[in-house]
Amino acid sequence: MPVSIMVMGIVFNVLNGMMQAGGLFWFSHVDYGMGATYLAQPHAILGFVMFFVGMGINLHSDHVIRHLRKSGDTRHYLPKRGFYRYVTSANYFGELVEWTGFAVLTASPAAWVFVWWTVANLVPRADAIYHKYVGEFGAETVGRRKRIIPFIY
Repeated sequence: MPVSIMVMGIVFNVLNGMMQAGGLFWFSHVDYGMGATYLAQPHAILGFVMFFVGMGINLHSDHVIRHLRKSGDTRHYLPKRGFYRYVTSANYFGELVEWTGFAVLTASPAAWVFVWWTVANLVPRADAIYHKYVGEFGAETVGRRKRIIPFIY
């Protein structure tokens, strides 16, 4: 891995961490100190559920990808379990749901900026993966799967 990619990853994560912390603790219009009262609000419950559902989709999708091949096998396979029945990039879909849930939960503009960055990063990658699968396995095999958002795109 080139050092420049590692440095860019570090810089992005440090800046994003600072933005999220600032958005939650210094520049927030929301009183998170209400504790249980805040977490009982409908948007907070929805965000909490979305975050953990997205995390579950993301983790399961990564598990499916890691177990596509047996040791020593170098062939490519089209994932078919879990949300891969609906999209070619199920792990990316899970990540989008996860971070959208975080933004809904926190009601933080900084979290919504992170959702936008996630969309801007993952949607083009999902499109490239979709086209790679169509090229490698054929449009019939890929079927009606969408790229990243089930039944939509």
